Parts: sequence; C-alpha cells; structure tokens
Amino acid sequence: MPRSTFPDPDVLEYQLYGLMLRPVVSEEMIVQIESTMNDVLEESDPAYAGYNVPFDQDALGKIAMALCRLSQKDHLTESMLDQSRSWFKDMYRQFADLRMHYSRPGGSTRIGPEVRTSYAHLSLGPHDNEVLREIHRGVNEVGLDYVSYAGLKKALRPKKITASQVRDSLQRLISNGLIVSRENDNLFRPVRRFAR
Repeated sequence: MPRSTFPDPDVLEYQLYGLMLRPVVSEEMIVQIESTMNDVLEESDPAYAGYNVPFDQDALGKIAMALCRLSQKDHLTESMLDQSRSWFKDMYRQFADLRMHYSRPGGSTRIGPEVRTSYAHLSLGPHDNEVLREIHRGVNEVGLDYVSYAGLKKALRPKKITASQVRDSLQRLISNGLIVSRENDNLFRPVRRFAR
C-alpha cells in the first residue's frame, strides 16, 4: 500500500483536541505526581534513594497536563497516574536489561555505530570539573540555593584558576546542561539539586 503524503485526519484530530484541552489538576494529584517522580528517580538510580529532591512545580503541572491530554480527559485521575507509573517501570526494566547486556563492569561498552552517544564530557575544558565540584559543594554541603560567580572565583583562587577560566568553564557547563544560571549568569546551581 503506497504511503500517503497527506496527514492522517484521525491523528490531526487527536493532536488538535489534545492541544485544546485545558485540564484541571488538583493539589492532591500534584503531590501524588511528585511522589511518583521520587519513585521514578529511585527506580532509575538507587543511589539517589533517601534524598528529598525538589521538583519544579511547573514541570509537575506539565506532566499532569500531558497525562490528561494523552488520555483526552479534562481531569487527572489516580488510574491515569498508576498507568503512567507502570509504563515507566516496564520501559525502564527493558532498558536496564538491554544496558546489562551491552556493558560489562570494568570493560568497554559494546554499542553499534548506529547508536547516538553523548560525548559532552569530551567538550569539557581543563577546569570544568573543579568548577562543577565547587558549585555542587556550595549547594549540597553548604546549603546555598545558588552559588555566586564572585564566590566561585574566591573559592577557586587557591587552585590558581583565573576569573576568565572560571567564566569559560561556566559557559561550557551551561551549554552541556550540567548547571543552570540566573541573574545574568551571576548565580549558578547544578541541574539536580539534592537536599537531605
């Protein structure tokens, strides 16, 4: 059967209806989504178990709206949330099984040439890990919400890292998605922030 060059009207109708939906999500469901996200984080990486990870409230709302639009409902229900949790667990277990067959501890990973791999670590500069470590220390150990550029320069001065090297490292870390910045690139925090 030849492929049509025209879009499928059923798919268009589904997508447009999903965009028109403005679901109502209660506060109780947002709390349940946050709990589900904690379960997902612990399932995907047990090293994070026991950490209280603060999630962006906008992200929680977007997840709730996506679940409603996927099911074409105007209210989020517990059954929809349970279904999404079971989907994740099923997909993650398949991924974990696949990963186990392709990687061996202490050895090389066998991945075919058609698999896209992130090489972000290759684009990091000579001082990027030290800058990132200092940002993690400020947020996770000292308890700061954000680490200032002035504080980073002061903390890294004994390691003979200049202000321009700190600024270059920060730009690379932002570009690689390892940190986020605010206030005109003067405050920084890691992408994942853990609070005990």
